[in-house]
Amino acid sequence: MRLLSPRMGLLFVFPLLAGCGVRTGHVTGKVTYKGNPLPAGWVQFRPADPAQNAVSVPLKEDGSFEADLPAGEVEVTIDNRDWEPQEGGAVPAVPRNIPLSPEAKAKLAAAAAPPKKEGEPRSGVKSGKYVRIPEKYYDLSTSGLKFTVTGGAQTQTFELVD
Repeated sequence: MRLLSPRMGLLFVFPLLAGCGVRTGHVTGKVTYKGNPLPAGWVQFRPADPAQNAVSVPLKEDGSFEADLPAGEVEVTIDNRDWEPQEGGAVPAVPRNIPLSPEAKAKLAAAAAPPKKEGEPRSGVKSGKYVRIPEKYYDLSTSGLKFTVTGGAQTQTFELVD
């Protein structure tokens, strides 16, 4: 009977430990601008709890996203500047007497390539089209976007306005 008591105690401890972790929510949603899906960009979620890390997820071409986030209030930014076409394709001059690694040479060659076509991203991201959105959505202090993440699945839509 003595061996049974410690084992019985474990039956009560394990369920309590399982509930002690950070609750998360699976958030799916869509970002629209002027009634149309935003076809490219990043959605960043910054939890109000400073102990939690920010989470960034890409937008799909239909404006949808999905993220697993810690429960609680989050502030949100939307940033699609990586998809903004570069103007002129100018590359800063590099002094010829500086030795460069093969990786650096490859990056400079890629930067010196002809300018990208309208709507192609600046970075290596391959899908989606750039749509100019108001700059206020790039910054947490001005975006005005926030919501509360609950445990489990939920849907959140962001309609960007001028």
